[in-house]
Amino acid sequence: MVAHNRYRAAPSAAFHKYLIWKVLLGRVVFRLWLKTWGWLRVRTKDAPLSPAQTARTAQAGLGGLTDALLGMVVAAMLLPTVAQLTNQQSQTLRDQVAAQQLRAFSDATAAFIKNNFASLYTNMGTGSGDYVALAQLTQGGYLPASFSQTNAYGQTMSALLRRVQPTGTICTSPPSCAQLIEAVVVTTGGTVLDKAHAANVATLAGAHAGLITDAGTAHGVYATWCIDFSRFGGATHTSCTVTDPPTWTSVSDAIPTTLYGKPAAGGLASAMFFNGAEMISEYLNRFNTGNVEDNTMHTNLNMGDNDIDNARTVIISGVTQTASGGGPQGLDVNRMNMINDLWDGNYTANSGNLSATSFNATAQMTAPTYADAANPTGFYVKPAGASQIDSLAAAGDLNSQGNVYGKHFYLNP
Repeated sequence: MVAHNRYRAAPSAAFHKYLIWKVLLGRVVFRLWLKTWGWLRVRTKDAPLSPAQTARTAQAGLGGLTDALLGMVVAAMLLPTVAQLTNQQSQTLRDQVAAQQLRAFSDATAAFIKNNFASLYTNMGTGSGDYVALAQLTQGGYLPASFSQTNAYGQTMSALLRRVQPTGTICTSPPSCAQLIEAVVVTTGGTVLDKAHAANVATLAGAHAGLITDAGTAHGVYATWCIDFSRFGGATHTSCTVTDPPTWTSVSDAIPTTLYGKPAAGGLASAMFFNGAEMISEYLNRFNTGNVEDNTMHTNLNMGDNDIDNARTVIISGVTQTASGGGPQGLDVNRMNMINDLWDGNYTANSGNLSATSFNATAQMTAPTYADAANPTGFYVKPAGASQIDSLAAAGDLNSQGNVYGKHFYLNP
């Protein structure tokens, strides 16, 4: 989960100027109040004044009025400057908030893509909508439910996605090929920011941030990157000098017109690039992450003379162990099937010989021929044909539907 960071920026130079002018204006107003209060205090005394006191009072009153008028003139001259500095400070704070919102939304989008990379990569361009909206981020816990859909300038934030195919086709067997996703967070609607203003906000948001210069193009601050929105199902760029190599293809659904609106000049952007190989942990994952590579071994698994417990079903293509003579003895699928059939009591040999010290059948054992192991062509029994045996001893009756040949026949009385 990506927490919603609240970044604190250092006070700007404009803010420092604002404080200085505010202090100066406060001092002038304070001095004006002191002069006026002193003049009124002298005028309201009950005792009669002498001619000298009257002259000094009049002089003091004239001086106080002069100071008051001078203070009013200075205040009138400073008011526009103070108002301008106040507006600048307000805009600076809005820029910082908008930058923080863009960065928080971008961080949450990056975490969402990493955790859902396999499904996003596979389903790209299938009509499911190749974008990330705020609802997906809040429902997944990547942003708090109270996070605003719009930034400080009323612009709506969302992320556009595309699948990048360096070989021209989708990669289904990593790491032999690269699975790539490019994403760009965009803001649409709201107040249209001029380029200088949008660049200032993007600079506050970080190196991945930029601005939308027209319906088909977005640039990073200081021209660090360029996005062609036609790769994301939008309009074609007008000023990107570097695009995808000729052999690369891009897959993405068209930008929905009913979502939040298409990118346009005056918006903000933040670019991100993801390689599926970077999402694969070097360790075998215990859970199904949606990426088959997370649960795939690429080398032999040595259990170190330990058991594998509680296995429900084991599916193999072959097991090899070293025989006492040094050669391999394979336990392939056919042999595994034979073991299962013997266990179930329904084994039918496909080929080869089945040898054992003894066979015990509680019901029935069938075969077209039972042969002697030492002389299989000399002595054998064929239940459906002629048999040849060395000797035959019967403790009970001997019945034959055909002829019985032999050198000697002994009858017990």
